Amino acid sequence: LGPSDGRLEFEGRLFQAGGDAELRFQGWHEPATGTGRASLRMPPLEFAPGQQQPGVLVPALAGMAEQVSGRISADGELSWGGAGGLGADLDFLLGGLSFTLGPARFQQVDGVVTLNGLQPPSTPPDQKIAIALLDVGLPLTNGLIDFQLHPDGTLEVAELRWRFAGGTVRAEPFRVRSGVSAFDVTMKAERLSLDRLFAL
Repeated sequence: LGPSDGRLEFEGRLFQAGGDAELRFQGWHEPATGTGRASLRMPPLEFAPGQQQPGVLVPALAGMAEQVSGRISADGELSWGGAGGLGADLDFLLGGLSFTLGPARFQQVDGVVTLNGLQPPSTPPDQKIAIALLDVGLPLTNGLIDFQLHPDGTLEVAELRWRFAGGTVRAEPFRVRSGVSAFDVTMKAERLSLDRLFAL
């Protein structure tokens, strides 16, 4: 940490005590204007059942997703000061994540999610995540979700589709408001095999 032409420049690393999580950061801050910018990078962090779990890093996630395996990494920038407040351009890379969420089991969740806001969290449109398997008592495979998280907490889903029983099941675009536990979704099924449905 040191001054440079009236600007404070900093660089460092944060480590999880007794764990593998690491956050590298580098940036600057101008006291005169209250503005600054920092680049952040979190090298790939591996999760495994009985070992490292997300709840250790983010207590709010404890008790939600269980039996988590796979990896996550992050790279991007934060900016602050001026009329924009706290700005973000952070990419989170999800690699082969598998986990249990209530009665549902997700396997091989992959994608890149970009946050353009942190307080509150928000994303640009067209965030895409692929899900190899969602098991809710019936096997839904080769899933794709295209979504956006708005600053007011509304989740807007532009596309949600799965392979099922030899055909495709897809949802009409829908929105879920923050704090709402029930919502309506219109689903459409195409080219399902009756033989496979009866077998299930």
